Amino acid sequence: MSKKFFFLVSTVFSLSSLFAKCEQPLYHGGFTAGMNVTSALVETNYYLTFGYVNRFFSCDFGTNYAFFDTDIGDVNFLMLSSHIGPRTRLFNNLYVTYGLSGLYEIQIDVPSTDSAHYQVGSYTGLDLQLNEHFLFKSKIYPFSYEHRFSGSVLYNVFRSGSLGAEYVF
Repeated sequence: MSKKFFFLVSTVFSLSSLFAKCEQPLYHGGFTAGMNVTSALVETNYYLTFGYVNRFFSCDFGTNYAFFDTDIGDVNFLMLSSHIGPRTRLFNNLYVTYGLSGLYEIQIDVPSTDSAHYQVGSYTGLDLQLNEHFLFKSKIYPFSYEHRFSGSVLYNVFRSGSLGAEYVF
């Protein structure tokens, strides 16, 4: 998925709320469970997420298991992601979110200490709560520090984005 796609979806979220009725009830949030799709250039990952949102705060935790069959053998990864930050109401049930993000990836088949990959950075996005139980999220990641399996370090600028749908309990 490209950055243009995430920008388009974010724009649609914004416009849909502007044309909605002004007397929509405000939803107070709660615990959430859902799916999240994260794209970083050529790589797309799907996460099962759990979290909590209210009118002023948002946090979530996601997990993903990936299996790759390569020329040198099978590779198994366990990925854990998280987001935490404030949430500000923009219009009706459209919220601006921003805060800290983290990603930790473990290569399960490798017993060495170099089998971990992590990323720490910032995010900003939009949350659209369609009704009491359905929440759609879009995020972009303006900056992140990434430590790769090889030990190399990258500084990413607008490299990835994510879309999510969650059920609010």
